[in-house]
Formats: sequence, structure tokens, C-alpha cells
Amino acid sequence: MPLVIHVVPAPDGGGAERLVRELTERLPGHGVQAQAIYYRNPRGVELSEGESSLGLRSVRGLGAWRRLRGALRERGVGDGTCVVHAHLTWPLYHLALLRREIGGPMVFTEHSTHNRRRENPWFRPVERVVYRRYDRLVAISEGTREALAGWLVDEDLSARIVTIENGSRMLPLVQREPRPSGAARLISVGSLSPQKGFDVALRAIGALGDRVERYTIVGEGPERGRLESLVKELGLQGKVRLPGYCDDVASYLHEADLGVIPSRWEGFGLVAVEALSTGLPLVASDVPGLRGVVADCEATILTPPEDSAELENRLRYAIEHLVGRDNVSGAARSRAERFTIDAMVARYAEFYRSL
Repeated sequence: MPLVIHVVPAPDGGGAERLVRELTERLPGHGVQAQAIYYRNPRGVELSEGESSLGLRSVRGLGAWRRLRGALRERGVGDGTCVVHAHLTWPLYHLALLRREIGGPMVFTEHSTHNRRRENPWFRPVERVVYRRYDRLVAISEGTREALAGWLVDEDLSARIVTIENGSRMLPLVQREPRPSGAARLISVGSLSPQKGFDVALRAIGALGDRVERYTIVGEGPERGRLESLVKELGLQGKVRLPGYCDDVASYLHEADLGVIPSRWEGFGLVAVEALSTGLPLVASDVPGLRGVVADCEATILTPPEDSAELENRLRYAIEHLVGRDNVSGAARSRAERFTIDAMVARYAEFYRSL
């Protein structure tokens, strides 16, 4: 049975971490042994038998690299019999430095269409060297693949990219009734970071006035203070909730009438699939990665990113024409079912065996 060792900074956080945990749990059912190494576990997430944490305080620097190197040696990596699979920035760089010691196939998954490294074109030659250390590159969407190929501008590296779309859990479907008051309950889920564009959504919510009963943003991150200040500036204290991080968002999605995904960029849009699986209609940014998930779905409306005025218009339309409609709920669930976890795991199992 092939062995795959995933390396990712933590067991919780976003789509990359969730993907690793799902693969580690489910791949053995497809004939592929899987383990996961996390640099740290700050929230004390309960780990399974195949998962372990290095107990680091920081993911940066040579100290983290040395600890990771030791952990791989303890697992017998180096005889070429296993696949080592990196996720996110620090594992990408640390494992690239261990290329000769690992010996066997190395894989990196690209989880986003954008990162800060790509804001500096002088960094491109360094990235090419790093990515060449990997035998194959996985993109979680066609938009992510196109963005990575466009950044590297290297035919050999582009040929190494394979697209394996993310899969999501299917949450219980609920039927939402039209709101008697005409005011909708809106929800967004994601890290409180500039990428997610929640500041844009707050300005749109402020302009919608009584058309919105409540707006809940489920997540945590460095932008909390800035968002809280914006809520006060817009006079939305009684309408906006910021409950923090929640691993199980089903209850929040079930009590909402409309989802809002105002991201400035997205690699895929796992939150979109989860929301759609409950029958929730969405207004989402028209950006690569996310567009491939929700475009041409009767339950979704796309909107230009970073445009609060246009977001306001499309939220208003969605509240009037999508909320509480039976055909919308069915269309949402049908779209979500294109992106199941089982299909994703089967693709990865086939991919690992090909290596």
C-alpha cells in the first residue's frame, strides 16, 4: 500500500487544513496509506492515529525546518518508497530544501490564486527554483492552475500541474421560507483577513438599511479590530455579529436566508459549496477559482470584487428574487453535489498511485 505524508502548518484554519485531514482519514479506504505532520496545534485539536504535531511555537525559520527534517527521518523517509506532499508556504520551502534527502516523489498543492509573494515580480526566479523541486503540482481549481502557470511562466513547470478540484462535506438541506418582514438574514464565513473582503460587504449592508435584519460573519483573524471599527462607523452594531471561529458552521448557515462571499480572490470556494449544500442562495465575487464553482447556477449571483455599490444592488436583487424559493434551494444543492469529498479522495488516490 503506497504511503503519503502530508505536511501542513496546523490541523485547523482553512481549506488546505481541511483537505489534509479528509485525505488522511479517507485515503486508506482507497488503498493508500496516509499520515499528516503539523508544525503546531495551537487550538488543541484532537488528532487521529495518523496525525501528529511537532509542537512548534512558530512555523518560520531553520528551527522548524530541522524539526520537520527529524520527523521525516523518524518515519523512514529517504528510501524513495513514499510520497511527501506539501501544503502552504512554509512546507513548500522547507521540503524543497530536503529534496535530496526525501528521494521519493514530492508534491505541492496550490490552494490559492494569489499570495503576497506574487506581488513582487523579482521573486519569480526564486519561486521557479523552489517549484522545480517538486515532481508534480496540484491545483485545487482551474482558476488556481491558470494563476500558477501565469506566475511561473515556465513550460516545464506548467506541464507538471494537474487540477484536482476540492471536495466538500454535504451539510443537511433545509427549506427556507420567504421572510414576512422582507428583511433577510445574511451570512459570511471565512478568516477575518483582507482576502475575504468583509469590509466591502459591510459597506453594502450599511446601504441596504432595513432590507437586512442581521449579518453574521463567522471566523477569526487579524482584521477583527478593523472590521469592528467599521461596524461602529457605519452604525451597524445592532445588526452585525462577529461570533469568532467555529469548526461546525452548519447551524449558522441553516438560520440564514442568503450567503455573501465578497472575496478579493479565492483558490476554490469551499465555503460556497458548504453553503449551497444547505440550499442557501449566494451572492459571490466574480473571481477565478470561486467563479468555477458557482457560475451558471440558478442559486447564485456573481458580483465584481471590491465594489460595494454593485454588491448592494445584487444583494437587493437576491433578497427579492432568490430568498425562500423552492427551485433555488434545489439548484443550490444540485450544484454542491458536483464537489463531493468522495470524488476528490478517489481522484487523489488515483493520482498517488500514478506516482
